[in-house]
Amino acid sequence: WDLIGEIARRRGLPVVEDAAQGLGATWRGKPAGTLGDLSVLSFGRGKGWTGGSGGAVMARNGWGSRLPGSLPPNPGSRWVEGGKAAAVWLLARPALYGVPARVPSLGLGETHYRAPTAPAAISPFAAALALATREASVAQVRARRERAAVLRRAVSESGAGVALPLPASGGESGELRVPLLVPAEPRERRKAGFYASYPRPLPELAEVQPLTAGSLPFPGASRLARELVSAPTHTRAGRGVEGALRQLLGEHRPAR
Repeated sequence: WDLIGEIARRRGLPVVEDAAQGLGATWRGKPAGTLGDLSVLSFGRGKGWTGGSGGAVMARNGWGSRLPGSLPPNPGSRWVEGGKAAAVWLLARPALYGVPARVPSLGLGETHYRAPTAPAAISPFAAALALATREASVAQVRARRERAAVLRRAVSESGAGVALPLPASGGESGELRVPLLVPAEPRERRKAGFYASYPRPLPELAEVQPLTAGSLPFPGASRLARELVSAPTHTRAGRGVEGALRQLLGEHRPAR
């Protein structure tokens, strides 16, 4: 992070920080969302701090003058947005994760390219919901860390040979989910909240390939698409997560 910032400053470029899923994360004591010249937040579903939709951009170090002074209003329908937010709250239980996944039009678990669209202001409903849930979302971070510690300890003590990515030295994760690298995708454990990565890395998408022409291969992206699995840490995940994790570790424990 420090090297990126140094290079950007020498060239007069802003550092854009994607903190969409960074609630509770820190780097050298500074919260995610406070590090970049431009920091992007998201209040969409599954982001740890939600308003149901919408997001925010924060500017520092004089870069705010480069942003639009105002955005087109987004009145939205509080009934429609309230219904979506209620559905997200209800479906946050792992036992119901498979319900939206069975709706083909949602495209969950697929890799899609979405062309950029012009920004609009956050809707009043989403802004109000984000403000109302902030304290509860921050309080949830402590519970997530406690649950993540249990899952991480089980992995490290299992001897199963499953790779467990950890935060860089000087950083702390908000533990939105616990990531694991395993040879096979445990899709049958979806009811316990385990999810595999997007099945195709971004460099393979036709819309992205013109931007990467002549670049080196992306072996890390390909590996994540094959092996990345994450487990939920929120308080409604239940004990099924720990049972599914033990089963997963047992399957990958080397034979003696």
